[in-house]
Amino acid sequence: MSSRTFRPRPNRSRLLALLAALALVAAACGSDDSETEAGASASASASASGSASAPADDASGSASAPADDASASGSASAPADEADEDTDEADDASASTPAEDEGESEDASAPAEDEEDAADAAATAEPTAEEAEAMAAWALVFDSNADFAEKAPHLEDAANLETSNAGFLSAGEAMGGISLAPTSATIDGDTATVIYDVLFGENAAYTDLDGTMQLIDGVWVVSRDRYCGFLASARTPCEG
Repeated sequence: MSSRTFRPRPNRSRLLALLAALALVAAACGSDDSETEAGASASASASASGSASAPADDASGSASAPADDASASGSASAPADEADEDTDEADDASASTPAEDEGESEDASAPAEDEEDAADAAATAEPTAEEAEAMAAWALVFDSNADFAEKAPHLEDAANLETSNAGFLSAGEAMGGISLAPTSATIDGDTATVIYDVLFGENAAYTDLDGTMQLIDGVWVVSRDRYCGFLASARTPCEG
C-alpha cells in the first residue's frame, strides 16, 4: 500500500463568511463615497444657486436705480418748472408794461391835443364884434395902399407920421403892395393881441406873427413904436 500525503481541505464555510464580510466592507465604503459625492454635489449646487442669485440681486438693484434716478430727476425738474412759471409771469408782466406805458403816454398827450384843438377851434371860430374891430383897425394901419386919413384915428402920433407913411406907400408899390392880414385876435381888457400874416402883393411872406394894440377912448390904436418898427423892417424908417 502506497503512502499518501495528507493535505487539509479548505473550510468552505469560513471562506464564504470572509467573502461576505469583504462585500459588506465594500458596500459600506461605497455608501460613504456616494454620500460624500452627494454632499459635494449639493454644495456645488448651493454655490451655483448663490452665484446665480447674486446677479439677480444686482439686476434688481440696477433696475431700482433708474427708478430712483427718475424720482431724483422729478425732484430736480420741480425748480425748473417753477423757474419756467416765474419766467412766464415776468414775460406777462413785461408784455403788459408797454400797453400800460402807451396808455400813460396817451393820457400825457391828451392835454397837448386838447390845447391844439382849442387853438384850432379859436382860429376857425368867427371873431366877436370887438375882435373884428381890432382886426380891422390893425389891417388898415399896416396897409401901404390905405388912405392916410382913414389910418390916422387908429395910429398914435398920426400927425407926425404922414411923411413916413408916404415912404411906406412908395415901398409897397414896388412890391405890389404891403399889408398885414389878421387871422385872429384875442381881447384881454383894453389890449388886443392880433395874429397876422405879412403879405407882399397877395403872397404870404411871413405867417403866424403877433402884435398888440390898445383900446383908447373906445378906439383901437396902434402905437407909434410898433408902426415905425414895422416900417423899419420894410426899409422905410420913420422920420423924426
